[in-house]
Amino acid sequence: MDNTPTAALLAKIEAFLRKTGMAPSAFGEQALGDPSLINNLRDGRELRHRTLLRVRSFMATYDPSRQRQSA
Repeated sequence: MDNTPTAALLAKIEAFLRKTGMAPSAFGEQALGDPSLINNLRDGRELRHRTLLRVRSFMATYDPSRQRQSA
């Protein structure tokens, strides 16, 4: 894996997905409104700095108890 900010973020996202059990498409949809986000990142898509910050913010503020209540 490349040593880029996006590659480092993807590693954190993969750990987040394992920890939460969230589907990659659900993550992309909830974080950015883009269900293809994770597959695109896995295929080498690079994110702009602002988008990286949005994804980090989503993971930092994610509350699984709210997800269960709304489901």
